[in-house]
Amino acid sequence: DANYTTNLGKTTEAITSLNKAIALFTEVYHARPSDPGARTDLARAKLALSAELQRSDPARAVALQKGAIALSQGTRASAPGLLDRAKYAEALAYFAVAEADSVAGRIQQSLQARARCINMLDEVATSKPEYDDAQRLLGMAYKRRAATYIKPLNDLDKARQDLDKGLAIDDQRIAHDPTNAVARLDQALGQSYLSVLLRRKGDFRESEKMIDRALATRIELLAADPGNVRNRTWLMGDYAKLAALRRAENRLPESLEAIQKGLDVAEQADADTKKNNQWLAFSGVLHLEAAQTRAEQSACQEASAHLALARKLDTEPDTESFKKAEALVVACSSRSR
Repeated sequence: DANYTTNLGKTTEAITSLNKAIALFTEVYHARPSDPGARTDLARAKLALSAELQRSDPARAVALQKGAIALSQGTRASAPGLLDRAKYAEALAYFAVAEADSVAGRIQQSLQARARCINMLDEVATSKPEYDDAQRLLGMAYKRRAATYIKPLNDLDKARQDLDKGLAIDDQRIAHDPTNAVARLDQALGQSYLSVLLRRKGDFRESEKMIDRALATRIELLAADPGNVRNRTWLMGDYAKLAALRRAENRLPESLEAIQKGLDVAEQADADTKKNNQWLAFSGVLHLEAAQTRAEQSACQEASAHLALARKLDTEPDTESFKKAEALVVACSSRSR
């Protein structure tokens, strides 16, 4: 979903129910065109559906985002009393646009949409510090922009500034309510990104501390809510990050240990989750890590088998990391001949 909330991983059912919600909210909106609440509800439903369709039907996702922005702007103009709610809905739309642009490789457009989202949320979050949804989305926007600065832009200073801001917001939300599981998972995401940044800077010790913190939170909260697919799949991704970090330090047996833990988390998922795109993608990432680690250990057959599994699991074979893994496996095989 557009702003990284908990989900149950059932994409088809979500699309069906969101289409129904849009039909219903459209009827309400046409019956009460001057009601700003009806306009905002329809905008939110369009955004939720656009997030589900981002990969399978990007053209419709963009059309829905544009519709949501137009509705939110109309609310701002017509209902000053609902200004914060309307600004939030519009910021959410720009968040969705930024995500879609990022997936499509339109990096500058993504940064522009991200900046509009952040500027709009800054106004709301400053005037209404108790508005948790606005605080949360602002923190997430900073973290997602940081992810773009880390990769592909490799601007680690700007990434660090954004991560510090995003994590500070999470800290405030957790201080306000220590039982807020969503805020704790948001914090884990920021720690995971910061771990990658520190690894790129060569600070392996701090990088591992940071990923360990993220892992501890995700493990605890997955035990409390095993049906949270978002958390399960990102826990798999964090184990892959830990494996990559250990491989960078040439701690290859420990790298394999992290990969195995990630694969165990994957295996414990239910049958529905195993059809989920995120589960497939992160399983592929774990097998890609395993292929590289095994190749570096000169276990070429196992490396080839993991690479084949990664490809089968729908990991995009033209990515930089896939090409790197492939090169390592080929080099391993040619050495062993």
